[in-house]
Amino acid sequence: MMGGSYKLVLSLALCSALTSHAMAATGNALSSTIGNLRYTVIDLTADGGNVPSYTLSAESAGGYGSLYNWEQGYNVSSRLTVLPGRATANHLQRGPFTVSQTTNGTAGDINASVGWNRNVPFPAGSTQVTTWFSYHSEITVSAGTALVISGHVAQYFDGADSNSQDRVESAFSAWLNDFQTGSSSSIYRRHLSSVDAPLANWNDSSNFAVTLTNNTSAELSFVFNMDQRLSWSMNAPLDANPTDPGPVNPVPEPSTYAMLGAGLALLGGLARRRNRRAT
Repeated sequence: MMGGSYKLVLSLALCSALTSHAMAATGNALSSTIGNLRYTVIDLTADGGNVPSYTLSAESAGGYGSLYNWEQGYNVSSRLTVLPGRATANHLQRGPFTVSQTTNGTAGDINASVGWNRNVPFPAGSTQVTTWFSYHSEITVSAGTALVISGHVAQYFDGADSNSQDRVESAFSAWLNDFQTGSSSSIYRRHLSSVDAPLANWNDSSNFAVTLTNNTSAELSFVFNMDQRLSWSMNAPLDANPTDPGPVNPVPEPSTYAMLGAGLALLGGLARRRNRRAT
């Protein structure tokens, strides 16, 4: 970075709404969406004679999804590679669970979800479901320019019929890294967890913005990061017991039949003896 000083201003605009949300028998029980990522430049010079600009020198995004259940013997995962301008999808399915990640071709946009089909029997044991998505961009901002990076994140969870021992988490973070020093500043975090509100439904919608102000006479470079993670440790619903085979009609052993026959013969003999005495 060339001479001069710069001021880094982090600002956050947040509007959030939490509402309960009913859930059908099938669908996305846990989901998160990042969208509408935008870069906006502002001229900071007093005379307005500056031409504000920025250069996006590198942009990358990717993630993974995983399903794990030791008792059922499955441990599957799949990586998601996002290519700018190309829609991408990543899907995993085991038993009643589905993990999905989809993009629309814009590197900063992602939809991740965990689906639970309540019409399919719940497997025995605990199932761990995880999705993760990360976005990075390297940006150079011209002198006398402010750059505002804004976007939208929506987080949804339906805890209907869940086990009280389940652990559910939806976390979103966005932060900046100085390109020269590598120092980072966390500018936004939205973390929803069943530990804080056990099995509560949430439908959270938030707008975020971060502003980098370059008051120097030289260009300024930095890295913008976003991270999205969903995690659900699932146990059988409280009204179901997947390890219980249900009522069983016992089949008598041969010795039981022998004892029953001997008892019936004895009763028959006693009845005949009473009849002879009566006559």
